[in-house]
Amino acid sequence: MSIKYSIDSVNIAGLEPRASQQWRSVRLVPLVRTKTVNGLRLARVDEGDMPTITRLSAHTAHPERESAFVSIVPHSFVLGWGEDAECELNQGVAFVRASDGRTFHTRGCSVKLKLRMARRSGARSLRFAPQQLALEGLLSLFFTGPEVASRDWSERLMRRGLDPRVERALSGRAMPHLSEALRVFEVLDGQCGMLLYFGDLLFGSFVAPTPEDYRAVHDSLVLDLFPAELLEHARYEAPTFRASIDARGVRTIAELRAALDREELAWKQWTMFTASELFRNAMVQSVYGMDGVRLERFVTTLERKGEHHAGERVVARDGTVAYLKTYRLSVPQARRAYLLKSLADSHWEIDVAAVKTRMTRGQFLEELHRFDFGWMLGPEVLRELKRH
Repeated sequence: MSIKYSIDSVNIAGLEPRASQQWRSVRLVPLVRTKTVNGLRLARVDEGDMPTITRLSAHTAHPERESAFVSIVPHSFVLGWGEDAECELNQGVAFVRASDGRTFHTRGCSVKLKLRMARRSGARSLRFAPQQLALEGLLSLFFTGPEVASRDWSERLMRRGLDPRVERALSGRAMPHLSEALRVFEVLDGQCGMLLYFGDLLFGSFVAPTPEDYRAVHDSLVLDLFPAELLEHARYEAPTFRASIDARGVRTIAELRAALDREELAWKQWTMFTASELFRNAMVQSVYGMDGVRLERFVTTLERKGEHHAGERVVARDGTVAYLKTYRLSVPQARRAYLLKSLADSHWEIDVAAVKTRMTRGQFLEELHRFDFGWMLGPEVLRELKRH
């Protein structure tokens, strides 16, 4: 059975974009809050780039088998809430530093074991690893595999399900110019977040509850994950945007102000248009509820083509997004997720899935093979694919 999720839109209501800052291939669009978030604070805890194994609820074809999410975790976030959120946050961070799970040292390598993705670190504080919730959610979608044996599927898939699923990503340290750009970019007064572009593509977003929280973790963006397949695109120079005002139509300060306002509005509309594929409907799963505050993860609704994002967010009691962090899927990652969803919606019947995706059976089999799911197919189906 696949993970239960609801459909909801991804939005940043209450946040406005400001003029972008550009450094070579990197363009950052600051986000400033127009509505204050009260009673929530965010802090960072360094993890030291230690390999981490997190125990999960079983998503495989055999629920009795324990499954785990394996990753490198450079740092965690601690979210504090309540009337004295800053005090709760400090207590939560202190608790994490004092008692940080189980760590094993062997042959020069340290490995940390965690019980769950998100867990309490104090009376009113929660600890989670940024992007890990979103990526684990992406990997575990439609994870079970077929429930009825047929000649279409391999013995390995029937016995083990999709365990393990692996996706490759790069640290922001590998992205050209990112570290340098974060160092030279100005953090604006009131800035609570940003949209991050490489060239003309939106790669990610980040929103913190308060300007103080954002300023404290601004440089941690270099520790985020990015799809390896988009590394080459990140080398392209970012487009330059400049206001264009016809001096012949400006005679007074008021007219100049009005012209600048029109340019700024047009720029904001362009920015939101380029980010529109992020701010659309998504499959949302609730991870943790805390006094009316929700920690959720999501994947934008899956389609055969187009731009897709996975992410996590904290939604305050009034519906305001207090925290947001997203990860842009590469084309192969999005296509694999789309194929799995198509199969799950079709009860893992290839012919039905092919019809729903407007492909022939042969085309659907080719898609599975092209995007690294050829191992799922049975011997007779592989022979059929070769003949095709």
